[in-house]
Amino acid sequence: MISPEFLDLEEVLEIHALQLDELGGIAGVRDRGLLESAVEQPRAAEGRADKQQLADQLRKLADEAQA
Repeated sequence: MISPEFLDLEEVLEIHALQLDELGGIAGVRDRGLLESAVEQPRAAEGRADKQQLADQLRKLADEAQA
């Protein structure tokens, strides 16, 4: 299975800086903690999705064993 690649905070900040250079706007980040949380959310969700998928597979096997 192919694992997704996630952006880290520094990559997001670099992309932001490039966009500011190209498009203009106000530099800086209003709430760095909120940005850090948003950047980490997909990585955290992947772990939950893996656990849910495993639980679904186990439930299916248990159902098949009872049939």
